[in-house]
Amino acid sequence: MAMEARFVDPWTPKQSQQIASHGGLIIQTGPEEFIVAGKGMTLTFPDRADGTLTGIESVQEGRLVGEEWQGGRWLNGDQTHQGRHIRLPPDDFSIQRIRLYSYR
Repeated sequence: MAMEARFVDPWTPKQSQQIASHGGLIIQTGPEEFIVAGKGMTLTFPDRADGTLTGIESVQEGRLVGEEWQGGRWLNGDQTHQGRHIRLPPDDFSIQRIRLYSYR
């Protein structure tokens, strides 16, 4: 499963961003499940060479306490641009658990 990460937030004026402080970590926790942490990062999922597409099944903000996920707010189409990307805002560190799915 391919992901593309961009570090310029498209919804914040570029001149007000500190791009050198943007970044993140992506941890795969299952076949189509990931925990992403960081700030100022937008993830998209390009079409695969065989024509398979990737969709966003669910996104939940939360935190890890020890090895346990403690879920918080569920994100919907307003926050995922109708399922087109995962966004970690540039002004605050966040952790999100994402589940993806593949389709043709």
